[in-house]
Amino acid sequence: MISVDQALKIIDSKTTQLLKQKIKLQDALDFVLAESILSPINMPPFRQSAMDGYALNYDESISEYKLIGEVAAGPGQEFNLKLGEAVRIFTGAAVPDSANVVAQQEIVNRIENKFTLTKEIQVGLNIRLVGEQIKVGITALEKGIILNPAAIGF
Repeated sequence: MISVDQALKIIDSKTTQLLKQKIKLQDALDFVLAESILSPINMPPFRQSAMDGYALNYDESISEYKLIGEVAAGPGQEFNLKLGEAVRIFTGAAVPDSANVVAQQEIVNRIENKFTLTKEIQVGLNIRLVGEQIKVGITALEKGIILNPAAIGF
């Protein structure tokens, strides 16, 4: 019987390192990553809504909010919300800098362009911060992983 160290030395002596090759991303499924990949961007790249709902300039003293617009997914139109104002927002949309919370649609009682909240909320709720998932320069994928659909998508 041989030791683990001896067995590993025998394996290393009998194997060769595979050559690196560049391939198109769409052809990379089940390949092994030859080098670690660092994130070239912050993800999300902007303050992002984690819910469908309403981005608002919240203050606990305000009981009714006025709806002044809408923000779809992705980077969008910038709104300068005053206290008591809100915009309809969708998951993945850019949260206006003047909004300090996203209230999910299920806790809003809306009548036309005004609404009230049916539950207490906290500042920062349902807002993904810039770089919350990954920051520029951080290892996104480690050398040696097998590229599955999730890794390729990331």
